[in-house]
Parts: sequence; C-alpha cells; structure tokens
Amino acid sequence: MKTVATVAAMLVLMTASMQAQDKDNQSYFSDPAIYMSANIPAALKAFESCLSVQNEGVQESAMAHLAMLKLMVPSVEASEILHRLEGLSTTATAPGTRFKAYIASQVYQYPEIFASERAAKYNDGDELFNALAARLQSSLLSYRGR
Repeated sequence: MKTVATVAAMLVLMTASMQAQDKDNQSYFSDPAIYMSANIPAALKAFESCLSVQNEGVQESAMAHLAMLKLMVPSVEASEILHRLEGLSTTATAPGTRFKAYIASQVYQYPEIFASERAAKYNDGDELFNALAARLQSSLLSYRGR
C-alpha cells in the first residue's frame, strides 16, 4: 500500500511539475510547450514506475500522459516504456487497462498515425484514448496492404 501511495504521489508531482509553468491551465494534460521543455528522461522514469504499480488508476493515468508525451514529442525513444505497455496489454487484470495499454503501445510504435490527434484538447485520459482508438480503428480498417 505504501508503494502505491508513493508512486501515486510521484505521478501527481510529475504532472504538477509539467504544468507548473502554466498556472492558469487547469486541464488534465500540460500545455504542448511544456512537453517540449520537460525533462523527458525523468518523466519517462517516473511514468515507468507508475506502470509497475498494481493499481489500474495509476497505470491508466500514466499511460494517458505517456501517450500525450509521444504525441507532443514524436522523437521520444522509449523502448522500455514500449516493452511495459506491450506487457500490460496482455497481462493487466482489467480489460480496459489492457486496451489502453495496447493503444498507448501503438502510439509509441506508430506516432505518425496519430499526428492529427496532437492538435486537439482532451479533458481527461478517457477522452484521449477514445480519440486514439477511433484513429487506430480508422487507420486499420482503411489499410489496403500497399
């Protein structure tokens, strides 16, 4: 229980530190400019810790922020994050967590598919995942193998 509280606190602090420069912004995700100037290695390490916690809420929040990070900074290389997302997509207890992990892993593997989702504003992680899932479905169903 102490570990869950510690990691949840890390997630809150990480998100708060990314939003600190824009105090008027009360949205779930940071302003896009914050992602460009964030300490990416530190953020990835903190979110990786959150993915290891056996708490679906912490994991799903971390996945949403990781997906947004990759949308905002497509050049981010994070093979360990991708590995953890792929693992969660098959081993997480909750089906919703497995699905979100799969979607986030696709964002890390194929960020170019999700380029148009970069410009939108999302009120929470679920709204982001709904948009990403719709784009993924559209892309997969329109693929003609060329």
